[in-house]
Amino acid sequence: MARWEVCRIDIKWRVEKGFLTQREFWKWVAVTDTLSGEQIIEQTPEWEKIPDSSDKRYAVEKEKREHLRSVLVGMLLSGGWEPIGAENTQVTVFRRQVP
Repeated sequence: MARWEVCRIDIKWRVEKGFLTQREFWKWVAVTDTLSGEQIIEQTPEWEKIPDSSDKRYAVEKEKREHLRSVLVGMLLSGGWEPIGAENTQVTVFRRQVP
């Protein structure tokens, strides 16, 4: 009987706090659950999240965020993962057969 491994696309972030500022850095990760906890399979480089959608930089950040997500999906597909679930028309869950 075939065994399958399942992973999901998630987002992780970290916060850098300064005296009067706070910056958030986000990245897309492909995570699979194991007996010892979450295991990150693939991840993208971090980008700085722009909190104000009226800022001109927000559009650039959004484009970069979506580009990095599509790069992560491409890495998973080239690694033998196949999409099995979607949320808001974006693939979020993948599987691959374990030898």
